[in-house]
Amino acid sequence: FYPGRDLTQIPQILMEEAVIASRDFIVEGEFTPIVTSNDRVVAELEATPPLLGFIGTTTKPSGSTLLRIGPDTDPLLATWQVGLGRATSWTSDASQRWSQLWQDWDGYVDFWSTVVQDTFPTGDGGNVRARAADGVLTVTIEGEDVFPEGSEAVARVSGPDGETQEVPLTRVAGDRYVGEITIEDAGTYAVGGSISQPDGTTITGTSLANLSFSSEYIPGDPDPERLQLLSDITGGRGDIEPAMAFDQGDLEAGVSRTPLAPWLLLAAALLWPLAVMLSRLNLRTSAVGHNAGRLFDSIRDRLPARPGREKPERPDRPRPKRAKIVEEPPDVAEPPATVGRLLDRKRSSRGGPGSDDPTGSDGARGA
Repeated sequence: FYPGRDLTQIPQILMEEAVIASRDFIVEGEFTPIVTSNDRVVAELEATPPLLGFIGTTTKPSGSTLLRIGPDTDPLLATWQVGLGRATSWTSDASQRWSQLWQDWDGYVDFWSTVVQDTFPTGDGGNVRARAADGVLTVTIEGEDVFPEGSEAVARVSGPDGETQEVPLTRVAGDRYVGEITIEDAGTYAVGGSISQPDGTTITGTSLANLSFSSEYIPGDPDPERLQLLSDITGGRGDIEPAMAFDQGDLEAGVSRTPLAPWLLLAAALLWPLAVMLSRLNLRTSAVGHNAGRLFDSIRDRLPARPGREKPERPDRPRPKRAKIVEEPPDVAEPPATVGRLLDRKRSSRGGPGSDDPTGSDGARGA
């Protein structure tokens, strides 16, 4: 598994995988193990008989390789921490096929006894305590006697999500180590502490700490009176057995009606003055659009320019021209006809005297 943190490493990963896939994973021959660690499991191991085969693997980044074997120095014996425990991997076998030369070796029993004991806690002089409060997990390791100088203490904390975190502990007294980490998730935290002494012995211990959930999740005492009141208000059946929780029985589906007429009348009464006011206003489309455009330009001018670009200058928005109102002259009504004029028009149509002079004597006499 390769965590995808850097895309530039993908070609190198593919190349390594291609090399691994092209080799044989089952390697057989006569190979002598090589000691590559000063761990107490192989500290006293000087020489071993050869092995006749092994499985080619690679060690995890968090593991420690104690023995290597083969032309490519593949790991033969590796150990690593898993949660509060310790895991050990042996890539050969312990049977007649590949390890047949080991069965007559004088150190065979001692070697395997040491490998198995390495996975068990050693020492019983440590007391590990863990306490979770106010978002902080405090780990304390105390000993019955004073720890030797040069001892190192570490705690491994496994949270509710299964993730493991290593916490270094600080020596605060001759027989005490203390460390703290910040925690957020509620639940149980498993803590394993170990103190490595200069002589190679390790004192270990385990403990548990609980971070409680929020107070609203704490179960309280039942209130039968309140539950019965709620059942009576909603038409329930009161105290029932758990098996009847999803049994409809004789319960009827609830129906609720809400009259909308009062609300609609209230909305009409509130909106009617607004409708009258808007009908009285003379809103010109051009003026409204111009004012809205000027407001938009002012807001855009206040915004900063994009990085690496100059802010463009915008021309002033011209005001819209008002339409000229041309007033037509009013129609001049003809003066009302008089009796004299009517007689003159009549004489003119007959060709009689006074036809050329509408104000003649005959017309005057007629008047």
